[in-house]
Amino acid sequence: MFAFRYSLDDILNSDSDDEFVDAEKPVLNEAQGDASPSSQPAVLHHTVSPVLRSPQSSPLPPTVSQEEVTNNLMGVPDLKLSADTDSSNGEEEEENIQTIMASLQLNAKLPRFSDKQSRLVVYHPEPEKYTESENQIVQSSQSVSPSHETSQTKDIISELISSVGSNFEQLQTHNQRLVNTVLAEKKAKEEERLRRIEEERKRKEAEEKRIREEEERKRKEIEAQKKAAEERARQEKLKQEEEAKKKDAAEKLAKAKKAEAKKKEEELAASRGKYITNFTNIEKTFMQYKEQIATIKREIVEPVKKLDKEQKNLVARHKRKINPKFGQLTNSNQQLQSVANELQILIQQTASNTLIYKWILNFTAKAIVHQAENEVRVKPESALPLAKLALYLIQTFPDLKPLLMARFVKKCPFVIGFTCSIETEQGRTNMGWKRNSDDKWELSTSYDERISGMMTLFAVITRLDTMVPGQTNPWSFEYSWMLVARICNTPLDLLTNVHFVALGAWWDATAHQFLQKYGNQGAKLLRLLGDQLTSAVADRKYVGAARLRILMEDWVSTNNITAFQEMDP
Repeated sequence: MFAFRYSLDDILNSDSDDEFVDAEKPVLNEAQGDASPSSQPAVLHHTVSPVLRSPQSSPLPPTVSQEEVTNNLMGVPDLKLSADTDSSNGEEEEENIQTIMASLQLNAKLPRFSDKQSRLVVYHPEPEKYTESENQIVQSSQSVSPSHETSQTKDIISELISSVGSNFEQLQTHNQRLVNTVLAEKKAKEEERLRRIEEERKRKEAEEKRIREEEERKRKEIEAQKKAAEERARQEKLKQEEEAKKKDAAEKLAKAKKAEAKKKEEELAASRGKYITNFTNIEKTFMQYKEQIATIKREIVEPVKKLDKEQKNLVARHKRKINPKFGQLTNSNQQLQSVANELQILIQQTASNTLIYKWILNFTAKAIVHQAENEVRVKPESALPLAKLALYLIQTFPDLKPLLMARFVKKCPFVIGFTCSIETEQGRTNMGWKRNSDDKWELSTSYDERISGMMTLFAVITRLDTMVPGQTNPWSFEYSWMLVARICNTPLDLLTNVHFVALGAWWDATAHQFLQKYGNQGAKLLRLLGDQLTSAVADRKYVGAARLRILMEDWVSTNNITAFQEMDP
């Protein structure tokens, strides 16, 4: 062990100037162990032998016993670093210790050996491989006695221990300072970390507070804007209501004045001639029925859509039961009575609910007119059982009459003798024109056929006496006379083919009974429309006018007007 220490110190502290070894000669060491005296000395090649020392190295010290080494090392303090050093800073501390060790001045030097150095011989295991000149024994130029060497070694060890102890204390002190520095730095870093965490927390709190305040500000701003907008809207609404009231009052005043003027004009016209057609009154009547249609939609149709599910189901069931009944009519009075009784029961079942009751009556009116549009137009004689059923229902349920008349006027305004120009969209709508699937107006032939079917049904109703004993027909022959007279008095520039189609349908349905009812006066009216009216538009080549003239000529030539066949019992 000591040999190692000494060799290390020798390497660290020796100077080449202190060596007195001939560089030209090899260095020999004393053989260790029990070498035989007779053994041949061998020169150790300085590039081969593992114990060979270079000429620049320090000479080896003499051998010291193990006991002496142990005794001398008893006083060497145990070098230890403080265990408190932070392992996390290991690399930094290692660099610091290296710096300290570099600054540790272990200046103890080995003494020079005297010329009386003992002879050291090393035997090579294969001496035969070397030449005789290489096997020469080289003796040291210095010789030192063993006792003197031991004393010097002790002194060296003592000096080394003293130096190590002194430097160790310095190392320990410096190490403690380093530990304190590390702890202080660690504490400072921890405090800095905590400070940053606290600052980050405060920053986040401040940011969150700022965001909350900003959101609150925006919310209040939006709320204020909303309130301001509501206030403006309220003020605007009040202003509009006030203006609407003023406008309504002005309109009412204007209407009142206009109505007063019309009334005076009508009275004047009435005084001129009681039997002159008043088209102003006709138009007024038409507009009243048109308004009634809008009222039906507003007060009956739309509210039913808002009923609960159970009531809607009730309406739907009655609708499904009522609709097929009109298609079950035949030319049999017995079948007519059966259908009429069934419809009466179905309608009466809804009488407890006024809204549903009116809706069912309105649906019945629409079904009657729809049947005339589609069935009677094809088979005119089918109008008789349908007319009897319609008259029975309006006599049984009086509320049905205005609904059915409003539906007739909407689809076929000729039943009240109303006519207007069809040069505009509104004009065509008022005259009952319909649009087809591609939003175009229907063909004139289709329009003429629908008008023919509805006029036939209405004409048949006017010639019936009654379907309920003790009651009179609310649409008697007077309605037939009125509508025919109004059409005949219509300005020629408003007459079209459909007017003559409508008159032809009326002729087929009721001319026979009309002539029986009114006699010569009736005959005059028939000649007026069949001869004079058709002649007035002869240049227009209306098909309807040509057919009406043929009907009139057949009556004149045969003195007979063909009527629909009466129903079977």
